[in-house]
Amino acid sequence: MKKLTTIKKEIERKVERYIDRMEKKEKMNRKNFNYDLEIIKDDDGEEILTIIVDGGYLYAFINEHYRWLSADPEDYVCEGYFCSKTANEIFGIKNYDWDIYASYRIDIYGGKA
Repeated sequence: MKKLTTIKKEIERKVERYIDRMEKKEKMNRKNFNYDLEIIKDDDGEEILTIIVDGGYLYAFINEHYRWLSADPEDYVCEGYFCSKTANEIFGIKNYDWDIYASYRIDIYGGKA
């Protein structure tokens, strides 16, 4: 089983590479990619790694999904739901035991799924 500190470093490398790509490819400002990784204890005293994306581009990419209703660029709806495919693309979490705590937080448990 991997230590949460090792998983934290792996995820940090993955998200930083993702931000680098978006900064270069899409000319997005790095300061708008808000996230935090923190190891905390849950209610049962077990350590978990939390990924927090409370606002900014990462939150929007994972939780805000636009669907255009016509060719008019102003004719769209924004659907709010957590997209695990996008979260995996950004953080590389598919092989970990993880769960959604809320739209702004992902919890990762020790070891791989």
